[in-house]
Amino acid sequence: MCAAEIATILITGINGINDIRKREIFFLPTVLAGIAGMLYSISCGAELLKILGGLLPGLVVLALAILFNGQMGLGDAVVVMALGTWRDMTAVFIILISGLMAAAVVGGIYLMKGRHKKELPFIIFLFIGSLVEILI
Repeated sequence: MCAAEIATILITGINGINDIRKREIFFLPTVLAGIAGMLYSISCGAELLKILGGLLPGLVVLALAILFNGQMGLGDAVVVMALGTWRDMTAVFIILISGLMAAAVVGGIYLMKGRHKKELPFIIFLFIGSLVEILI
C-alpha cells in the first residue's frame, strides 16, 4: 500500500467517523492533508495538469453542493478535493461513484423501512469507496 492509498484511507476514515458523530469534517486538518497531497504529488514528479485533474471531481461535488443548497455538504467537497491531491482523477471518480452506489444501497434500505427523511453522512461512503478503489 503506497502513501497515497494510506492518505486516502485516513482522510475518508477519520472524517467519516466525525461526519457520523457530529455531521462535520475536520476542516483544517483536511485542507492541510490536501496541501500535503499536492506537495507529495509534485515531489513524485506529477504534472500540474494531473494534479488539477484530480481536483475536478471535488469541484463537481462543490458545484452540486452550491446548486442544491447544501443537500450535499461543502465538507464533502473539501474531502473529495483533498483526495484529488493525493490520487488521480480516475481514482477519485471510482471512489466517488463507489461511495454513491453504497449510499444508494443504504438509502434504499432506509426507504424500505419507512425512514424517508433520514439524512445520511456521506463521507463514510467515500471511505467504503476508497476501500473498493484500492482493492480493484
